[in-house]
Amino acid sequence: MNMASRFLGTCFAFASLVTVAVANLPQDGQQIKAKPYEPRKIVLSPQPVSKAEANKIFARVNLAIAKVVPGLRMSTTRLVGDKPITRQEIVDEFDRIFRMCKPGFKFTPRKVSYNPTLLTIKDKPTRSKLQNLISWGCVDKVGVLATAKKDTVGVLEFGDAVGFLTARVAELTHMPDPKFSPDLQEP
Repeated sequence: MNMASRFLGTCFAFASLVTVAVANLPQDGQQIKAKPYEPRKIVLSPQPVSKAEANKIFARVNLAIAKVVPGLRMSTTRLVGDKPITRQEIVDEFDRIFRMCKPGFKFTPRKVSYNPTLLTIKDKPTRSKLQNLISWGCVDKVGVLATAKKDTVGVLEFGDAVGFLTARVAELTHMPDPKFSPDLQEP
């Protein structure tokens, strides 16, 4: 009896779904028109990234690195204010993150070659940090941080640069499997 009542209940539920579906069909040859596709409008602010916004992102990067690579000595950022962050300050923060993670590197990759005449940062200590980051592959050699004419960066450029750095740090702090990395296989 229990099996028969389940079967009847399922049949009743199916019949009611079909009834609702048929009732919602267009009448008298009408067709249902789909709404035209409207892509989302992405509104980018022309304003550069502020120091406070960058500080939040760098704090999140620090937390992510601490979770993935335990045992690294964390250092904090001290960027405050609504003034735009400069490329020099970003390079300094990237260098801080790089130096923090360097003890956890599992291998040393080939150095990235680049044209130093393209670099637009003039400050000598910051320029040497930038050159080191580029040679390790942590900063794009022709990216905004290295070659831009203006001193500030927008949201997209900042996000690209942070993503580039974190992807490379993630790569360097994990030993690839020689089975899937031909460069690490023994000849």
